[in-house]
Amino acid sequence: MKMKKYSYLLLLMVLNYTILSAQDFDIYPRIQDDKIELPNVQQSINLTEFQLLSRDIRMMDAAYAAIVPGYVHFKAKENKTGYILLGTRMIAYAGLYYTDLKLKADGKTILSAIKFNNSNTQNTEEEGNTTWSYKTYKTVIYTSLGVIAGTYLFDWIHGKARLEHKQELIRYKYSIKLKLENSYSLTNTGFVPGISLTYTF
Repeated sequence: MKMKKYSYLLLLMVLNYTILSAQDFDIYPRIQDDKIELPNVQQSINLTEFQLLSRDIRMMDAAYAAIVPGYVHFKAKENKTGYILLGTRMIAYAGLYYTDLKLKADGKTILSAIKFNNSNTQNTEEEGNTTWSYKTYKTVIYTSLGVIAGTYLFDWIHGKARLEHKQELIRYKYSIKLKLENSYSLTNTGFVPGISLTYTF
């Protein structure tokens, strides 16, 4: 039994080291290190545009988004949406916490409230002027869990789409600009028009 316990502990330590030292959770290898490569930067590009172009949504960000509400939108510089998601999920967490406190005062747990069949017995808890039934507990619990899951998925999917859209707009903007610069530049083409006259005596 002790050997089995130590085996689990060793496995946990190895996984912890692997996660902390890993560059990402991706199932495909990264060909290059983003922190070493120095890209060619367009002279007129500003810092915000460069930050958006250099950012990418990877598997590690999915874990961060589960811990930090609105993380992907903050990464995409959609701060207003990020703060809305943060506030919404905090309200959902508060709903779960408050429900848990009321159930503990009644000697119950969230799991027991979910499993409780409200059609058999109409148990209520009276606290001051407020009366909560198990149906109300279930409604608050399911609503809170739904909001938490919904804000997470919205943050991940919509945030990734917004970042990619902004990156496409920046690439399009500077691609058009470079084409215009090249079309008006004579030195870039390597051809300078001229007239040559030769006299033979």
